[in-house]
Amino acid sequence: MQKASNYNYLSRSKCYEAAGVDDREYFFEIKKSMKSIGFKESDENKICILLCSILELGNIEFDDSVHKENESKPCEIKNKKIMEKVAKNLQIEEPEL
Repeated sequence: MQKASNYNYLSRSKCYEAAGVDDREYFFEIKKSMKSIGFKESDENKICILLCSILELGNIEFDDSVHKENESKPCEIKNKKIMEKVAKNLQIEEPEL
């Protein structure tokens, strides 16, 4: 995972810290809570992977120059490395995304 400022979904507000809030502490509190209600560590990891993948998907940029109105040509993805990374993290084939 990267810094919050590297993710479009997290960087729009330009607020990365809140006074009196320790994100690291809250993260471990959430993990502890998941464990207490019966989540397996593998499930916790899957949730983290899914959340990271969602953040990565928010950084995808599209090129619509090939798309014309009333045509079936889709937009193209400019930064395909992100798609490759997300597909790998989710253990699926890229076209499935």
